[in-house]
Amino acid sequence: MKIAGDLKGFGNTAFKSQDFETAVAKYQKGIRYLQDYPESPLEETPSDANKELNQLKITLQSNSALCYNKLQDFGSAVTAATAALETPGITDAEKGKAYYRRALARGGSKDEEGALTDLEEALKLVPSDSAITNELNRMKAKTAERERKEKAAYKKFFT
Repeated sequence: MKIAGDLKGFGNTAFKSQDFETAVAKYQKGIRYLQDYPESPLEETPSDANKELNQLKITLQSNSALCYNKLQDFGSAVTAATAALETPGITDAEKGKAYYRRALARGGSKDEEGALTDLEEALKLVPSDSAITNELNRMKAKTAERERKEKAAYKKFFT
């Protein structure tokens, strides 16, 4: 876990200098270290160690999703955010952040319905987050505009 924690630190440093490719590489390497962590010792370790391990996994996956979004690799961002959501012990605030990051990725890949669903879930979990509210309003407006354009196009087609 120490190595994965150190990699998270290196990733954070790279992120702060806006080197998103290096940051995501460090986060992903940390995840690989945690996945290679033997299963049997985890079962024998105290629950605090399992909680710490899961918290680190959540952070690394969520940070990876953020970096992938910055790099416009939306498929990888969805995968990373989903992995964070599936990690045991995730808090509501962390779920809200993961749903938000997955929504940004889905919006970036033109999956507006999926983005709206994720944003609504995020807002339920973190109702006071203005970034989620703003993105939800933006996505609703974008969806309404697309539907209006489609309706106008179909109207021309049938007249």
